Amino acid sequence: MDILKITRPDRNWYEIIIWWEVRRIPYNFLMYFVGIASFYISFITIPLVYLLVGLGLNLIYTFGWIIELIFRHKMSENLKMKFSNIVYIIYLLISTCIIFGIALSLLFQFY
Repeated sequence: MDILKITRPDRNWYEIIIWWEVRRIPYNFLMYFVGIASFYISFITIPLVYLLVGLGLNLIYTFGWIIELIFRHKMSENLKMKFSNIVYIIYLLISTCIIFGIALSLLFQFY
């Protein structure tokens, strides 16, 4: 089973939201491990930092389906089939870079 698979381009609004929200679970799972790895890089022991970063990234994650819903009528069928997958993967990479970027900047700030 392919977690990113989209079977048809003419999905309803609720199918788009469900697609994104079901994938929020593995996204948060991966971000948890990235957060743990960033802890070992920068040794941030304040849980509030992780909570705020996690909430912020999840808020931005929500824009994935909001943007898709706004622009889906202007997309070609080919783009409708690829948009969610591409944006999901890009955002996963950006989120990872943000978390590691924060950890590395804090690490170099102390040295």
